[in-house]
Amino acid sequence: MVGLFASRVMLASALMCFQQGDFTLRSSAFGKTYVSAVSEAKLLDSPAWADDKPNPPVSARSAMNLARIVLDAAIELPEDCEWHQGSLHLMVPPLSDQQRWIWLVYYYGSKKTGVTPGTGSHKIALIVLMDGTVVKPKLESPADDDKKSQD
Repeated sequence: MVGLFASRVMLASALMCFQQGDFTLRSSAFGKTYVSAVSEAKLLDSPAWADDKPNPPVSARSAMNLARIVLDAAIELPEDCEWHQGSLHLMVPPLSDQQRWIWLVYYYGSKKTGVTPGTGSHKIALIVLMDGTVVKPKLESPADDDKKSQD
């Protein structure tokens, strides 16, 4: 039951937006905000998960491994911190047809010692498409924050 609760909290912690033909995911860790965006065209170019197939084109294990590679390359951690695998969710973005799925892979960042893994407010979500592409999270600039507050 605790795992289910943690999963829901983690999913809610990433802000999902659907604007200008993109599926956008924002998450925050270590005082920085990261944005991952994928266009509807890119989603529609990815393989469908057909109703007659028991498993998606990219397995859960592959999605986790691919996301971890991008996470380690894209986001610099403080020296005394580390990432812990959070949850993994399948999702149909509202921009796509009902056979275009994505994986959302979540990680918690925490101190290497003295903190229970999987707790804290440092959470990153990565989007994995069904062709194995991981959408690289980009650091949101302060100018982007100003635009959001004016809207």
